[in-house]
Amino acid sequence: MWFCVVPARGGSKRIPRKNLLELGGLPLIAVTLKNLISSGAFSKVYVSTEDYEIAEVASHYGALVPFMRSNQLADDYTSTLNVLKDMLSKLENIGNDDYVVCVYPASVFIDEEILETIRNGYKTYLDNGDFVISVKKFTHPIERALSISDDCRVISFNPEAALSRTQDLKSLYHDAGQFYIAKKKTWLNATSIFEKSVAYCLSDFKFLDIDSPLDFENLKILYAFYYPELHK
Repeated sequence: MWFCVVPARGGSKRIPRKNLLELGGLPLIAVTLKNLISSGAFSKVYVSTEDYEIAEVASHYGALVPFMRSNQLADDYTSTLNVLKDMLSKLENIGNDDYVVCVYPASVFIDEEILETIRNGYKTYLDNGDFVISVKKFTHPIERALSISDDCRVISFNPEAALSRTQDLKSLYHDAGQFYIAKKKTWLNATSIFEKSVAYCLSDFKFLDIDSPLDFENLKILYAFYYPELHK
């Protein structure tokens, strides 16, 4: 069976109350929850939060909040892995061999097509104890990165690559911060999500990680483009 857990704390620092900001007339987390539930991919969708307002919104839109997360697991230093371990250790109805998808609240473009592709194409990896994680390619080779000294001098991050053509440099990727998937027993036994993981590459067109107010404004523009019927 497939289950989903959405970790949604209330104390976002860079964008206060980010998970409850309005997108397309709904709280941000509600948009993601509606997509996850309507996909039909999951037996149940759970939300882990310490915030009672988020819990109320999650319950209203069909997710389950079986208990409130402790404040000790809702600070700036708690890892997603520890949040999932806390949730899964308490949910006895999820078996060790069931699949658990962790989706962040701002992952509004995670749709039925992506989930079905993963279910059909990545099951072997998951059965072998791997994580499947969402990644995105850097738009510009990081070997060509520059740093700036205290006196404003430009310093090449990798001098050997400074004169290379960008098309000759190897493509590199970063964690997209959208979802992580593994069996329950993999979640519970892991020390890192990245120590044994397989990449699912996201399209540039339906992906945006929300780390700043500008990111959220861009998300509203992108969301309105893909779902114009919600913005008439």
